[in-house]
Amino acid sequence: VEYRARVIHHLYRRRMDPEQVAIALEEVTAHLPNGGERRPGQEAMARAVAEVIDGLGGKNHLAVQAGTGTGKTLAYLIPALLAKRRTIIATATKALQDQLANNDLPFLAEHLSEHLDEPVSFAILKGRSNYVCLQRLAEVAEANIQQTLDGLAEHADDEQLAAIADWATETDTGDRAELSFEPNGSTWSAVTVGSHECPGRNRCPAGDGCFAELARDRAAEAQVIVTNLHLYGIDVATDGAILPPHDLAILDEAHAAEDILAAAVGAEVFGGRFRSLRRIASGVLSRSTELDNLADLADRFDDSLVEHLGKRLTPAEDPVVGPLLELADTRLEALQSALRAVPADAATEARARAQRALLATGSLLGAIRSFRAPDDGFVAWVEGPRNRPVLCMS
Repeated sequence: VEYRARVIHHLYRRRMDPEQVAIALEEVTAHLPNGGERRPGQEAMARAVAEVIDGLGGKNHLAVQAGTGTGKTLAYLIPALLAKRRTIIATATKALQDQLANNDLPFLAEHLSEHLDEPVSFAILKGRSNYVCLQRLAEVAEANIQQTLDGLAEHADDEQLAAIADWATETDTGDRAELSFEPNGSTWSAVTVGSHECPGRNRCPAGDGCFAELARDRAAEAQVIVTNLHLYGIDVATDGAILPPHDLAILDEAHAAEDILAAAVGAEVFGGRFRSLRRIASGVLSRSTELDNLADLADRFDDSLVEHLGKRLTPAEDPVVGPLLELADTRLEALQSALRAVPADAATEARARAQRALLATGSLLGAIRSFRAPDDGFVAWVEGPRNRPVLCMS
């Protein structure tokens, strides 16, 4: 039997009647394709969630473990919606995010309406790399710029790029999940950005139409926000800088929460991060010593970390990793200086690429320095396959 854990964290008390929840559950499930089937486990979970939301017995946290077929999603959604409180639902997988946003919540919006004073409003919020970036799309569309991307788009599929460009003019969300095909990794990497390199709406030439920012706008107005555990972890670590203020937090697929949240609030360094940064910076610097240095660091980290796989270590004191971190620090500072040398009167696109490269460099440099001088209570170790060892800290 496959089990999924659900964790409900309560931040706001409101009187609720568990009997009302049970009645609503029975009425709603009658509209399911196999409607009318009573599930005692589902009802028990719904009542338990309602009691936690209500704070009965001084409880404001709940961990639920239930077998497949219990109907767990409706068991937590119905009391959360009846509570009329802003709710965050964080999942471990994009598939469950899409199921909630495309199936479960629209179903409840239709069939729970008579128990609610106003329509259910919900939004899905994913990481930036799940949305097409209009600025990157514009840059890749220019043949002369594409040639300077030095690997970022050279393995991209031209037909897929054209299809994404057409889709970007029609989509309301820019969400990769809405594409009618699955683009290969190189193609999608050419038209999206991560949070570590995005300058934000106000500093990007295409900021007004930014799909990631529009998703945040929709989330700010919604009663229920469906997101992922990684974003939730970053929000916790940054004192609410990512998600709107909320009253309830439901962690679905919570069996994966520990690993995902630890990664979100910790740091990681591995060879691939230097290769990725090289591709980003190559759109600004073309050929330079700084780019060669990044390629060299990527290989050095791969070779050095593999010897520590599955082990804890103190990076700054390790005779190999310590000096390598110091070298990376020096080279990344040099890269920052080179990127800052882009003239202020350069073309808008050139300045936008330089800004993204600077942000990505700063993100990696911050990770390097966190390993060189870790805060108290943090531990470091190396994990991953032999061809991709990762230095982690949490």
